[in-house]
Amino acid sequence: ALASVVRACGPRLESLGLGGNALGAAGVEALAPAFRACARLQRLDVARNMIGFGLGQAGAEAIASAIRACSTLACLQLGSNALGDAAVGVLAPAM
Repeated sequence: ALASVVRACGPRLESLGLGGNALGAAGVEALAPAFRACARLQRLDVARNMIGFGLGQAGAEAIASAIRACSTLACLQLGSNALGDAAVGVLAPAM
């Protein structure tokens, strides 16, 4: 449901705060494709969402792909997500 709202608002969305919502890896993976519709997104907060718990290679790659698609993204908050070395290794080049 949230992914469809993000897709619908995407062309106008400049800032999205989803911090502290316990999205988990599965939730962020489900949202990642919707971020591609956010042509004006400048700030994305997904901190404190337990993303690192269960985030596999596919999830990290989905998020990295979404980050690359948001060329206007200037601020990405990922703090307090227990991201492991493998996930950081995939995400860092996308930023």
